[in-house]
Amino acid sequence: MDLRDVSSNPHRHPWELSRADSLLKLVEALNIKGTVLDIGCGDGYFDTRLVSSISEIEKIWGLDINFKENFNEGNISFVSDLVDLPEGKFDAIFMLDVLEHIEDDFGYLRDIKSRLSPQGKLVLTVPAFNRIFSKHDRAAKHFRRYSLSQILNLFKHSGFKVQEASYFYASLLPIRIATLNRPPKVNEWKYAEKSIITTLVRNILNFDFCICRTLSAFGIRLKGLSLFVVAEL
Repeated sequence: MDLRDVSSNPHRHPWELSRADSLLKLVEALNIKGTVLDIGCGDGYFDTRLVSSISEIEKIWGLDINFKENFNEGNISFVSDLVDLPEGKFDAIFMLDVLEHIEDDFGYLRDIKSRLSPQGKLVLTVPAFNRIFSKHDRAAKHFRRYSLSQILNLFKHSGFKVQEASYFYASLLPIRIATLNRPPKVNEWKYAEKSIITTLVRNILNFDFCICRTLSAFGIRLKGLSLFVVAEL
């Protein structure tokens, strides 16, 4: 969850819960271990899930410019500035819905390339399709959304090799299109994480992610509200 939303709404949207569920399964398959960096980590929800689910991950560094001070939680260190990160390279870097907030996305990818180990993985998610860029995106301080071809081209010219890329959350795309002109509301979910409604939506989105990824592996690319990319050097 974005740190700006923590105090205004304690309930996580099932989109965030499902994204973590789905990416954790992906990370397990990638056999990621060692020291990882999560850029734009928000309140650290994904990091706490990551460290509790995958014992091979020894250390997580969570970076978010909205932290008022640096602090530690077990083997997770949260910092607000790149200069507070340790020297050396990371075995994996996560950027979950972050790149769209960065004006010079190409330059930023080139910069973080130097922090990834030779066998490391970059795992990234972004919102899809600039054609549905809306008031919601402006309220969230997005510069853009991405098509699959755009993100693949960006990674190619940034010096990364894309291992896997796919749209996901196809079920949410028509909903977003239908509500493009609605006034933006940030983190408006009002149901608790364990509620029946949240659980139902979360499970539907988990199934959606799985279907989109499976079909993509066979060359069938469903259009979705978001994109994920797994890349390496």
